[in-house]
Amino acid sequence: MELLIIDTIDILKACILIFATQNLNWFIASLVFGLVMGGLTWWLCAFFAKLWNTKYSLTGWHHLLRALSAILVFCAVVLGCSMKYTQTVAENILDNWGEQLKADQGWGQDTFTHCYDAVKAAGKENFAGYPDPRDGGDNRIPTSLTASQETVASVSVKSATDHFKTYHPFLSMILLADNDVPESVVFADVKSYFGANPGGTYPHENAIRIAINHVKSGLEIQTPKVVFYSRLILGGLFAFLFILTLLSISIGAYSDIKVHYVNA
Repeated sequence: MELLIIDTIDILKACILIFATQNLNWFIASLVFGLVMGGLTWWLCAFFAKLWNTKYSLTGWHHLLRALSAILVFCAVVLGCSMKYTQTVAENILDNWGEQLKADQGWGQDTFTHCYDAVKAAGKENFAGYPDPRDGGDNRIPTSLTASQETVASVSVKSATDHFKTYHPFLSMILLADNDVPESVVFADVKSYFGANPGGTYPHENAIRIAINHVKSGLEIQTPKVVFYSRLILGGLFAFLFILTLLSISIGAYSDIKVHYVNA
């Protein structure tokens, strides 16, 4: 959950940054409009109280609610406009993640070990001369059979997508969900690689590239939906808080009328 929140905040911050750098005039306009809407929200709460009771003074709780409503509508305006750049941000994150993963020797070694174990567990290859990497092996796996080649590629691609899901939970949730890379895509790359490099070892770079392309394939379809529902949620949160604020004010103002009526 912590990584999900951090990932979401990072994406929103990146959207705002790109919005501010690539379209400064519209960014300033969104800030001004957000401030206007926040100020209008603040004023409407006080005006609403006077509709009920001209002598009623808002309490500290009411001031807190109206302040939160004003802040929320400001954030909703700026974030709603910034979300236009969600796809650009997602593509940048994917590219950066791919470069970082290629340089991650720990992940590469762990993935190779998983590939080695998977091929060995199948029991179809001769492992003589292929020592276990945990015992000082030189990172070679016997892949004379097509099934072994496909196993190495499948394990590598799954390791890459699992890494992305772990460290970018928000993006993976909306772009991947439980949708893994199709085997046909992996096997086609296996055929292409080993056709040009017989006896070679399937490179992690290929697995990372396949994972990135798979995630990117969902960007154009999923991003508009995510932006739409995110804006809807922001609007819904503001509407809920604003209505709650007005309801609280109306109850307080009406109660104050009853007190003065009884005392009179």
